[in-house]
Amino acid sequence: IDIENKKNFVTDLYKILKKISNANDIEITLAVITGLKKFFLLENLDKAFYFIRPEIANLSKSEELYDNLKNEIINKNDLFSFMKIEKTINTLVKQHQPHNNTPVIGIIGDSYSMLEPFSHQNTDKMLGSLGLICDRWLINPWINKKKTKKINVESFIKNNYGSLMKKEIKKTSLYLQKDYDGLVFISPFTCNPCDALKTQLATIQSVSQIPVISLSFDSHTSTTGLQS
Repeated sequence: IDIENKKNFVTDLYKILKKISNANDIEITLAVITGLKKFFLLENLDKAFYFIRPEIANLSKSEELYDNLKNEIINKNDLFSFMKIEKTINTLVKQHQPHNNTPVIGIIGDSYSMLEPFSHQNTDKMLGSLGLICDRWLINPWINKKKTKKINVESFIKNNYGSLMKKEIKKTSLYLQKDYDGLVFISPFTCNPCDALKTQLATIQSVSQIPVISLSFDSHTSTTGLQS
């Protein structure tokens, strides 16, 4: 599948699903809808807990709530259950609203590492347990911060870069414009598609006056590598 070609992506995906499942059109359509609903629910769950984790004093309780909801999303397949889970997530956010002065940290860097927090030893959860709201999306409806600065990271980076890099540059600019309290750059030690952005972190920190820290995780000595 060529994920860069939006025109052919759906057609290519359908052909592959048809080939490996031998299912009819209706079954494939229902499976795709269910899969998308689960994906967006899991995404919403992560966004919610990035926001409320600082307000749940007991870290083990926070992760127990998170894991229970995640497993429920994975195991359920009907619309009614999805609606019930979504309502539960919204209720949790209302019950654990962080204070207005709670620091917000933007997580940037390697997109693949951010999708699997285990690969960076759950840096996001650790930051949450320290009382910090985290964000790694272009849009998180729970975090209500307005743009107060005019900073464009693209002006620092003149080299060519790929599609994954473009998203991280856009995110970084947004977090700086919204005056986040800090940035954490996460990347694998041996491979980093966003190297051009990483080399400009000192400039970004100097111009924005926002603290930036870069964390590199070796796949062989991290928890991921050891368990592999």
